[in-house]
Amino acid sequence: MNESNKHRSSNGNTPATHENVVNLGDEFMTSTGMNSDEVVCPQGRKCCKEKKRRLNDDNSVVDVLKKLQCILEKQIEVNKKELELKREKDMKQFEMREQTLRKNLELKDTAQKLKIKYQEFRDRA
Repeated sequence: MNESNKHRSSNGNTPATHENVVNLGDEFMTSTGMNSDEVVCPQGRKCCKEKKRRLNDDNSVVDVLKKLQCILEKQIEVNKKELELKREKDMKQFEMREQTLRKNLELKDTAQKLKIKYQEFRDRA
């Protein structure tokens, strides 16, 4: 092999070729999350601002979702209370109707008895 293409590794035991060094570099780049095809810019002010903006957007989405969850929980409580009040109202209306029907039956019975008594009184007279 060519001496220009052949290098010794850092520990000096095995010769390192140019391809081995490139492969090691590729492995490092992919293990650190960088792709060898992408150009990696140093993190400057613009990148920091962009990251901060994205973080704020993410936080605002989380805040909105938390608020929405609270609103939904409150609405569920309100709906439960309204349903309970409606049930109570319906029960009271049912009881009132039942009492009214009982009173009407009692009045009809009383009227029937009075009518019979009146008829008997009239027949005697």
